[in-house]
Amino acid sequence: MAFELVDADDLSTSHLGNGVVNPDYPKALQPRDRTKITSEAQIREIANNLEPAWLGSSPKASDGAPIIGDDGLVESGNGRILALRLAYAQGDQGRSGQYRQWLKDNAERFGIDSAVVDGMNKPVLVRKRTTPMSDEERIRYTKEANDREQAGYSPTEQAKIDASRLTDDDIIMFAPGENGNIAAESNLDFLHRFVKSVGLEDVASLFDNNNRPNQVLVQRVQAAIFKKACDDDRLLSLMSETTDVDMKGEAARNMVAALTKAALTFARARATGSLPPKSDFISNLLEAVDLVRQSRRENQSLSEIISQGSLLESVDPITEELATFLDANLRSSQRMGEVLKDLGQQLENEAARGGADLFGSAPAGKADFISATNRNMEARGERAPFTRNEPTSQDRAGSEATEVPPLKQAVQKANRLKVDEPPVVMPDLARLLKLKQT
Repeated sequence: MAFELVDADDLSTSHLGNGVVNPDYPKALQPRDRTKITSEAQIREIANNLEPAWLGSSPKASDGAPIIGDDGLVESGNGRILALRLAYAQGDQGRSGQYRQWLKDNAERFGIDSAVVDGMNKPVLVRKRTTPMSDEERIRYTKEANDREQAGYSPTEQAKIDASRLTDDDIIMFAPGENGNIAAESNLDFLHRFVKSVGLEDVASLFDNNNRPNQVLVQRVQAAIFKKACDDDRLLSLMSETTDVDMKGEAARNMVAALTKAALTFARARATGSLPPKSDFISNLLEAVDLVRQSRRENQSLSEIISQGSLLESVDPITEELATFLDANLRSSQRMGEVLKDLGQQLENEAARGGADLFGSAPAGKADFISATNRNMEARGERAPFTRNEPTSQDRAGSEATEVPPLKQAVQKANRLKVDEPPVVMPDLARLLKLKQT
């Protein structure tokens, strides 16, 4: 590839504007349907919100400066060229003026004389393919170059990239429906902001012919929001289970909806950068989700899953409490969502205070949030979601900092086992007791 500066009108694009097909352009070289309403809207959006830096260097053919052959045919970036033509038609006082100035400022970086920019009517930076290709190779190349996924981004990688592009102002706009529906009318403004933030080349593939968000967009937003809120890849695995038609699928769909409803508060809490570790229950929540998923996957009750764990890896009380709540409310995404959102709002408030006292002399901890959510839900006329009578931070007076020895954990857990249950963990206990005696 070699960078060159050419006039936009000298290039041969697949379409001439307004969705009109260029009869002189080889149809096999354009895998995208540029006659779609969404493609026309995409081109207008690129022209009206032109970002010159996005039209320069890029490791991907589907991004950066458009790619052309030595005959002037656009092989990748037809939409970008059409958008630049439109921007130039609107006059240099608009975005095209900014693009022209960017070309002059960065010309040397691309091995181009900046004086050439002023001598052209509609200058466009392109990458010219220098490798010879047969007609068949060229068709295959253009198809791959126009495929957004051809670079091999995994769902996890794509979620990380998308989440990194979302600003705090973007996140504030996130407004899913009451049942956690990302495609709800209330969330359309956010969806359009999301598309702009992650890259406008995606517009045509993320909206259907009625200009409504399709499942590709919904899933991509879902993954990015979860990454922003929790920075954990396990929820992407949970998303993959939502297509199952069995009970596991229903449970996954409800948990995803509930987590989505609370995601905004989690994301804003993490964005402060001042969330006290003793207050951050997000990791407990993710572990709780894992326990519930394991229960469904192995067709065992949650209590059995918790009891059969190794004595040396006893489940954290907060994790167990959260898992018990989720397990008991799997059929109601609304109930789970309301409770998790309440917890998240408390976490967000605590993060905003930077760990300052909230419930008394001691900083607020996870148990404080559990107790407060119980009170909040009861005040709304609903039953308390959590059943354990957990002491608050003030009652504990710093006891959370004291780690329970493994032997004591083993004995405590063994005492909780039912008499009729097989002592599956007793060998570990016997070994520990023997070590203690020696």
